[in-house]
Amino acid sequence: MTAGIRTVTDRRRYEVIYGKQDFKTLERGQENCYLMTNGLGGFSSMTMTGSVTRNDHAFLMACTQAPNHRYNMVHRLKERLFTGAPEEEDTYVLSSQEFADGTREEGFRYLSSFTYEDTPVWKFLVNGVEICKEATAEGKQAEPWPIMFSPWMWLPGRPERWKSYMKWSRGRRTRRKSTGGKTILAGFPFFEDWGRDTMIALPGICIFTGQYEIARQILRTFAVNERDGLMPNLFPEGGREPMYNTADAALLFINCVYLYYEASKDAVFVREMYPVMERIMKCYKNGTDFGIRMDEDGLIQAGEGLAQVTWMDVRVGDILPTPRHGKPVEINAYWYNALRIMERFYELLHSKDPGYGVLAGKVKAVFCDKFWLEEKGCLKDLVSGTPADVQIRCNQIWAVSLPFTMLDRDKEKRVVETVFEKLYTPYGLRTLDMGDAQFHPFYGGPMLERDMAYHQGTVWAFPLGAHYLAYLKVHDLDIKAAETVRSQLEVLESAMREGCIGQLPEIYGLNPVSSKGCFAQAWSVGELLRAYEKLERLQGGAQ
Repeated sequence: MTAGIRTVTDRRRYEVIYGKQDFKTLERGQENCYLMTNGLGGFSSMTMTGSVTRNDHAFLMACTQAPNHRYNMVHRLKERLFTGAPEEEDTYVLSSQEFADGTREEGFRYLSSFTYEDTPVWKFLVNGVEICKEATAEGKQAEPWPIMFSPWMWLPGRPERWKSYMKWSRGRRTRRKSTGGKTILAGFPFFEDWGRDTMIALPGICIFTGQYEIARQILRTFAVNERDGLMPNLFPEGGREPMYNTADAALLFINCVYLYYEASKDAVFVREMYPVMERIMKCYKNGTDFGIRMDEDGLIQAGEGLAQVTWMDVRVGDILPTPRHGKPVEINAYWYNALRIMERFYELLHSKDPGYGVLAGKVKAVFCDKFWLEEKGCLKDLVSGTPADVQIRCNQIWAVSLPFTMLDRDKEKRVVETVFEKLYTPYGLRTLDMGDAQFHPFYGGPMLERDMAYHQGTVWAFPLGAHYLAYLKVHDLDIKAAETVRSQLEVLESAMREGCIGQLPEIYGLNPVSSKGCFAQAWSVGELLRAYEKLERLQGGAQ
C-alpha cells in the first residue's frame, strides 16, 4: 500500500491513504502531517506517524480565546500495548518519536496504514492483531463555519461535481471575542484573521460555494470596523486597536460585495453595504492614512515612510525588503475595478452616477499609458521612478483576472504569457523573475534571511488562482483552454499529499517540491477553489 486518494462512494467523499511505503523509516513518516480543527480556533496536528516535530505540533492545541490564544494542552501520547499473562507480558511501543538525546520510539514499525478523511485514523498490526486508533473532536460548535477547505475533495477529472462535497470539506467557524463577529483565519497553525487575506479567500471559500449567509456575516464584521475608508488589516488582540495598514483590503471588500451580488442577486445586502463602499471611495479620492490617496492622474498612490501597505509587506527594522511606495499595479487594478462596480451599483440602486464611470475612463487611459512595458510584454509592478518599477512580478496578473480590467485583449494575453514564462510553477507563481538581480534563490535559515527572500522569488500558491482565471479569460473560455487548466491543476493532487494532508500551504521555495510557511493557508485554498468552480461552470455550459 502506498499513498493515494480513494473515493468513498457511500459517503460521497475522498479519503487520503498512506501505507508502509510512506513511513519505511521514522524520517519518512515525519515528512507529512495532518490538521484537524475544532471550530474554536484550536486544532490537533502531528505527523502521520503520530510524532511531533514542530513547535506548533500537538495532539491538542486548545484555543482559550478566539481566534488564536492557543495553548499546548496535550503535546503527545506515549502509547504501549501489553499482551499475554502478567507474568509473561510482552510490551509493544506503538508511539513514534525522536528525542533530543537521540533515543527513539519506533511504533511506526507496527503501523500498517494512516488515513485521513474528516479525522486521522491509524491502524497497527501486532502479531496478527489489528489495532485501530482514531482522533476525533467532540463538542464542536453546532453551526458549521468554513474556515478552511480541503481542495483534494474536488480534483480535476473526478466524475462527481465539487459542490456535492462542500459540506464534507468544511472547517469550523471562529467568533472573535473582540468583535463578536465571524471571521476566517488566514492560516494554520499560527496566522490570525487578516483583512487582506479574508477578502481574497472569501469568494472561493464562501461565495462560490453558495454559503451566502456566512459571506454576509463576514462582510458585516469588516463593514462595522471600517475607519477612514480603510478595512482592518489585523483585528485587535488583548484590547488593542485594529491595524489598518493595508491599501487593498477596502478595495477588495467592494469586489467581494460585487461577487456576492453577482452570485446571489441580493440587492438588499448591496444597499446595506453601500454607505461603507461610498466612504471607501471618497477617502481613497481625498486621501487617508499611510499615504493612500488618488493622484491628479486618477491613479492611487500608497505607502509612506516605513509603512508597507500592499501584500508584499515585510519590514525588518528599518529595512523594507520589497519597497513598493508609489502606485502599485494591483492596487490600481483594484481601484479601477471598484470604480466600475460602484458605477453599476449606482444603476442598481436607481441613483445618478456621481462620476464613477467618467473617472474610470480616465484611470483606464492613464493606467495603460504609464504601466505598459512594450519591450517586456507586461505591466510595470510599480510607478515610482525607481528601478523596482520594471521588475517582473506576479502582481500584474490581477490586472487581467478581475471582473473589470483596463487592458485590451492583446495586452492581457501578453501579460498572461509573460507571467507563465517568467513566474509560473505548478504549485504557485514566483514573486520575482529569476533573472532579476534581487532574486533570492533560497527561502530558509534565520528570520532575517527568510524575510529578505519572502517576496523576492519565493513561490506563493494563492496567485495561481488568478493566473488560471486570467488564462481562461484571454482564451475566451474555450474548451481547449479549460482542458489546459484542468491538466495543470492535476499536479495539485500530489501537492495536497505533501506537507499538511489535504491542504495547500502558504509558500514554496525556489524549487516548489516541499511546502513552507503556514501549512494550511486560507487564500491558497480559496483562490484555487475559484479556479475549480470556474471549470465546473464551463463544463456545465455557463460562463
